Amino acid sequence: MSDEIIFTPKLGDVFGAEKYDIYWQFATNNHYQIVEEVPSIRTSVDGTEYLYRQYRVLPQNPPSYIEQRQRAYPPLSEQLDMIYWDKINNTHNWQETITAIKSQFPKPVMEENDDR
Repeated sequence: MSDEIIFTPKLGDVFGAEKYDIYWQFATNNHYQIVEEVPSIRTSVDGTEYLYRQYRVLPQNPPSYIEQRQRAYPPLSEQLDMIYWDKINNTHNWQETITAIKSQFPKPVMEENDDR
């Protein structure tokens, strides 16, 4: 028997801070966001008041092609190094790298009659 706990958060779930880490991991992996609800004052069994925080899982827009490209591009210092060595060795590594990233995350094409 497995000790693994199977837990499937759902969009719109409301949860307390004690489960924040589980929901944060779920939200990060699935393009959701966690939004804090208005905190409330609660009273514990011994009469002590405390601030109770609740959070909600909401949809998040997936990253744009620009954001995806920016994450995928090598740092500028590496790109400059590629360009330098391409010139020295008569190769096209930089161009091939950038073209592959642009192909992986293409710019959306808007139709000519699209009124948006």
